[in-house]
Amino acid sequence: MSIDPLTWHITLVLVAVGLAYLVNAGLSKVFPKLSFPVYGIALVMSIFLQGILGLFKLNQYVDKQVVTRVGSTATDYLVGFGIASININIVVKYWLPIVALSILGLVCVTLWQFVVSKRFFHNYWFERGIYIFGLTTGVMATGVILLRITDPEFKSGVLEDFGLAWIFLSIMDMMIVSLSPMFIGNGMGIAAGIVYCVIAIACLILSACLFGIQKDNGAVRRQGEITIDDYI
Repeated sequence: MSIDPLTWHITLVLVAVGLAYLVNAGLSKVFPKLSFPVYGIALVMSIFLQGILGLFKLNQYVDKQVVTRVGSTATDYLVGFGIASININIVVKYWLPIVALSILGLVCVTLWQFVVSKRFFHNYWFERGIYIFGLTTGVMATGVILLRITDPEFKSGVLEDFGLAWIFLSIMDMMIVSLSPMFIGNGMGIAAGIVYCVIAIACLILSACLFGIQKDNGAVRRQGEITIDDYI
């Protein structure tokens, strides 16, 4: 009871992350040729830790807002370290393809945000879309930063939803990261890109069939929900 609340909550986060690294080290020994996302493992370990706390009735001492603030602080440092680790020489050497791909990527994510996202997400479409916008134009920390701008109190639950989804998405991510260099090296880069696009479109069609499309552009909103109209 004498532990400072901030110390207690930081300790909980560090325990979950530490367990994730231990599990990842064990998996690396069992499957040396595979690389597992520590983020997804950390999420599983967090759920496991939450279950342990609930078992001993200690979950009443966990404040979601404090944990969120700890995560937001870590995200700020993550973005800063990421920017500091950029190799300027690589950027200068390949500036032309980087600019070309950036323009193409910006067009794609903008279409995603204002065409696909608002029709496929049935609630908090702007927050869910902006998280993916940041994720695909940078790293996961970029998505969290943009989400925090649009949803500073994290009331939408987007971060938790994508955390769970990432456990399954990481499998596809590992396949793309592992197989794409091989395809490109064998002159099959364009063919692989077409296959990836077909898979993505098939997933959207399947989602539309299972959950439907918002024809009213997501006009129906739950109490307290934020939409793009709140930012215009």
